[in-house]
Parts: sequence; C-alpha cells; structure tokens
Amino acid sequence: MGNFESAFSLISTATESMKLESADVYQQMHLLLLKARLFAEAGIPEKGFSIAVRVASASAKARIMPALWEAVRVLSNILIALGERDPAKRLLDAVLPQAMPEVAGTI
Repeated sequence: MGNFESAFSLISTATESMKLESADVYQQMHLLLLKARLFAEAGIPEKGFSIAVRVASASAKARIMPALWEAVRVLSNILIALGERDPAKRLLDAVLPQAMPEVAGTI
C-alpha cells in the first residue's frame, strides 16, 4: 500500500501545482487519468471510473482528442478490471474507427 500512497501523493502534488500555475488543460486531464489508472491498479477501479468518465466528457466537449482517446483507453481498462469485458469491447469498437480513420477500413 506504501507505493500506492506515494504515487497518489505525487500525482496530487503535481495536480495542485498545475492548478496554481494555470497549466494546460490537457496536462491536467492527463494527471487525472493517471489518478484513475492508479485507483484501478490499487484494486479500487470504481473510484477511477468516475474520474475517467469526467475526463472523457470534458475532453469531448473541449475537442481535446488525445485526452479523449486516453480516457477511453483508461475506461476500457477499468471496465475490464471490473469484469465487464463486453462493455469494454463495445466501447473500443465504437471509438477505434473514429480514432484511427485511416486504418478503420482495414480492420
């Protein structure tokens, strides 16, 4: 549990520092997704799920596509951690053709 606490502390410190410096929105989203991944890795994916959904929603509204694709990846990993493989597959099946239109016809 020590590594989790240490990692969580580092991410929280970086997040607070970014807020004070008025950092780039993508950087803030990336840190939130790191926190979501950390919760999933620590065995509490439910906490990470809500964070990842918020980031996915905000990035879609702001049209920050790299953050959206990253959020979808984190969401699908969390769904798999929760034992929800079919919803994770449906999510990726819906998003991947939009994320990679140049290869969508070859899959």
